[in-house]
Amino acid sequence: MLEAAADGGYDSVLCPPPFYFRAAPVDGLADFFRQVLDRSSLPVLLYHIPQVTGVPISDELLDLIGPHERLAGVKDSSGDRAELVRLTDRFSDGAYFVGNDHLVCSCIDAGGSGSITAAASVAPALVRAVQMGEADQGVLDEVRDLLEAFGLGPSVKAILRRKGFGEFGTRPPLRELNRGRADELWERFNRL
Repeated sequence: MLEAAADGGYDSVLCPPPFYFRAAPVDGLADFFRQVLDRSSLPVLLYHIPQVTGVPISDELLDLIGPHERLAGVKDSSGDRAELVRLTDRFSDGAYFVGNDHLVCSCIDAGGSGSITAAASVAPALVRAVQMGEADQGVLDEVRDLLEAFGLGPSVKAILRRKGFGEFGTRPPLRELNRGRADELWERFNRL
């Protein structure tokens, strides 16, 4: 996959920890990430999303990985302000991206690089304006709350389809929004 990303012209890769073995030893996880970093010709962002993987990007893990020329930073989708502070400190010389729209201003205030979020897929100008201090975090919070109310994945796909970006589909086990829900989402999204 690393070679495919490089051949495809990607600028970097986002790598979650292996999560099938949730009780894997930390030194084994460090070996995994070092192998990814050694084999990648692209910069690598570690993906901290412990509520999904069950495997955090802990300080112990980062210490064992150590510095590496292709370790570009981290995307933190934990949604936890304490994790934001911990990881922006750890990656003060690299890139810290928040993965939760509710924390975009906090990320920028803490010295983070920006965000990689659901709302950025459907309202990129708003997310950029919040990051630049030109729009209020509260407006972005409303958009994120709306997406979550309709199901984050299905709502993003429905909005992208309505915006004419292609026939994006939600994959099982998630389900598409039915026509009525998609219409309601689109109407409420446009009001925001």
